Amino acid sequence: MLGDTEFVQFHPTAIATGHDPAPLASEALRGEGAILVNGAGERFMLRSIPTAIWRRAILLRADVC
Repeated sequence: MLGDTEFVQFHPTAIATGHDPAPLASEALRGEGAILVNGAGERFMLRSIPTAIWRRAILLRADVC
């Protein structure tokens, strides 16, 4: 049973190297414009997170809200 899952952070930027554990890419890469893609080269995170959530997160970082 899982509890307090609001405190669990999902980090989608592991680098597929074939090693375990996979190294994590810095958030700075995404800040510089890198995009997340799956093994087929397709963007996937924007489909997984509702637009309103990631848009608000971006605005909060910019201190606009």
